[in-house]
Amino acid sequence: MGRKNKVARPSQNPFKGGGVAREAFKAPGRASSPINSKQPSIGGVLEHVAAQQFRWSFDQVDWGGPYCWAAVPAEKILREVIPRLQEFEKKKWGELQATGSHDIEVENIIKAAQVRLQMIYEDQYDSVYSLRVQGEERIFGVKDKAIFRVLWWDPKHSICPSKLKHS
Repeated sequence: MGRKNKVARPSQNPFKGGGVAREAFKAPGRASSPINSKQPSIGGVLEHVAAQQFRWSFDQVDWGGPYCWAAVPAEKILREVIPRLQEFEKKKWGELQATGSHDIEVENIIKAAQVRLQMIYEDQYDSVYSLRVQGEERIFGVKDKAIFRVLWWDPKHSICPSKLKHS
């Protein structure tokens, strides 16, 4: 049996130089074009904190020491403190100053609070934030971007006593 004369066919393997032309293969592409109006959530132009909505968290709360939350009656927290925090949620950070709330440099709070802050959080914070609940009652915490991280309960305005008469 002899070998039949085969007709040479071009190879279908594009890497062997014959057969299907490279143009016939799909080129990599995208399903759609990127939208240019999107902004990165981190690392882009961040909105100034004063224009952002107030948010709060109890994730760094101090459960020991003289201004701890463990000494506050649950009814007080549920009926007065949390509703006040919920009122603040309707405001932007810049609007909170009208409620008597403000930043305080750590060196301006009483020594016992400075020591407690250093003991628990080391040198993590340069300032604390005081939220006025009502009358002399204050909630102290720190601002972490637009989140108020609750630290202490100050029922007598004693962490940073006012220097103004009758306040």
